[in-house]
Amino acid sequence: FFATLSNTAWLIGGLNQAFYVQFQEVFHLTNTQIGMLDSFGNIGGFIGGFVGGFLADKFSPKKLTALGSVLAGLVAIWEANSHSYTFLVIIYIILTFTTNVLLSAPYFKLLKLIGTNKEQGKIMTFSETSYAIVIILGDYGFLALISAWNLSFQTALICLGLFCIIIGVCIQLFYKEEGILKEETRLKELKRDKKNLNETKNIGHQKTNFIADYIKVLKMPILWLNVFASMSISLLMQFGLTYSNPYLVNVLGFSAGFASFILIGMKNGLRIIISPFGGIARDKFGDSTVVLKAVAVPMIICAVLIAVLPFGGTFSAVCYFILIFLVAIGIYLVTGLQYTLVEDAKVPVKYVGRVWGVMFLGETLSHVFRGYLCGRILDTFGNNGFRII
Repeated sequence: FFATLSNTAWLIGGLNQAFYVQFQEVFHLTNTQIGMLDSFGNIGGFIGGFVGGFLADKFSPKKLTALGSVLAGLVAIWEANSHSYTFLVIIYIILTFTTNVLLSAPYFKLLKLIGTNKEQGKIMTFSETSYAIVIILGDYGFLALISAWNLSFQTALICLGLFCIIIGVCIQLFYKEEGILKEETRLKELKRDKKNLNETKNIGHQKTNFIADYIKVLKMPILWLNVFASMSISLLMQFGLTYSNPYLVNVLGFSAGFASFILIGMKNGLRIIISPFGGIARDKFGDSTVVLKAVAVPMIICAVLIAVLPFGGTFSAVCYFILIFLVAIGIYLVTGLQYTLVEDAKVPVKYVGRVWGVMFLGETLSHVFRGYLCGRILDTFGNNGFRII
């Protein structure tokens, strides 16, 4: 419960996506500037990908998660008092240090240690459901603050920041670390792989060699499959879902509030319902790639159809909603499986944080170019830019 609530910190950096039009109006930004925020806002991922994974393997995931929540809350309060684009860029850079370094790999390491090999699919995909519940409540709560309660965007942002700080304090005070699997249980998990038997006997006693351990991680084939899978899922999520907000407003003519309301519900509502089924399928087959490959082809077809869909008219609007709905189902069937590939490959627990760290780094690389590129395309080509994207 407390670990799940830490996901609220991700809401702060996602406001420029969930409330694209409102964010643009409040801070007086162009599409290119919002895209640049997305790019600058992932600089922390470069360092976080390596350092965050290392910290997750070295220190208490509980303490890192609590600290990340508190710092994210403080940054949100600063953002609410920002009056220039330069400050927004700095804020988004700092914000990703808190999320990428302190909340990415440590959070999933915390979850992984809760259960055994046979439970990994259910744990990781249930975490997707839990994440979606937090995000949908947070986004709708934020929408209620600025719409129903008529608070300013900045005041609502301060409320969100204070909530994150409270969550971080609660995690530190109330989260019980003894709920994690005992060390001997984790050792048994590692001993499945005979190649790592010597490392297993000495785990907890050997000094960590930062460079040598990362060289071992970088040589793992599963790492690069994990990076590619995560990057592909993230790319389609932004291309297909994030830019649905301005598409609904600029192409289909819906209000900004209605567009946010629909997308928050569809994206997170489907995540709650669909995610567990991907985990059930993974645990049944014992192989995440079986599910990943089965979902990939239908998503490619939907993406192509969205790109050629005519603008205007009721028929096009209905088709667009159906296609986005199908894309969202496909995405949420497999998002949790980004974190079960390491278990399929029997990666030793002592390296898991670093594998995920590099995976997040690869995802960050895609963020850096695509935010600016998509914003530039929209500013240059107008609505036709959605086809290109």
